[in-house]
Amino acid sequence: MSNLKEEAVIFYRARKYAEAFSKYLVLSEQGDVQSQIVVGQMYEDGLGVQQNLGQARRWYEAAAERNSLEAQHRLGYMFYQANDYTSAFSWYQVAASRGYLPALWRLAWLYRQGKGVAVDQTKAYSLLEQAAKSGHIFSKRDLAVMLLKGQQGFSGIFKGVGLLSECILDAIRILSRSESDERTRI
Repeated sequence: MSNLKEEAVIFYRARKYAEAFSKYLVLSEQGDVQSQIVVGQMYEDGLGVQQNLGQARRWYEAAAERNSLEAQHRLGYMFYQANDYTSAFSWYQVAASRGYLPALWRLAWLYRQGKGVAVDQTKAYSLLEQAAKSGHIFSKRDLAVMLLKGQQGFSGIFKGVGLLSECILDAIRILSRSESDERTRI
C-alpha cells in the first residue's frame, strides 16, 4: 500500500490528477482515511475526475465515520456552502468538540452570523478564544477584531491591538516553516 500511496502523491504533485485519482481511489476503497479525504476533495474540486459533490460527500463521510476531524470539518463546510446551516453546525460541533481548530473557528462564525444557531456573541468569543489559545491564526485575528470593536470594553481594545500584532507575527513564523499547519487552516 505504501508504494501505491507514494505513486499517488507523485502524480498529484505533478498535477497528473487522473492518474493520482485512480491510485487514491484504490487506497480509499482499502480504507485509507487520508486517501478518502483526498478522493473527496478531488470529487469536490473536479480534479482528475468529473466534479461530483455527492461522491465527495460520500468519501468525506467514510473518513468522518472513522473519526477524521478534517473530514468532519469538510462535511461541515460542504453543508455550509449548500446553505444547510443546521447540518454544518452539527458537523463543525463534532470536530470542534475534539479540539479541531478550523472547526472551532467555523463554529464561532455560525454563532456570530446566527446561521443554524441563534446569534450568540459570547459563545463566539469563547470559541475564538479557545482556538486562539491553541495558536489558530484566523481565530486570533477575529478575536482581536472583536476586542478592537469593544467586545470586552475599553481595556479590551489594548488587548486586541496586542493580539492582532501577535497574530501577524505568528502567521509569518508558521507560514515560513510549513505550508500545511492546522493553525493556518480555515
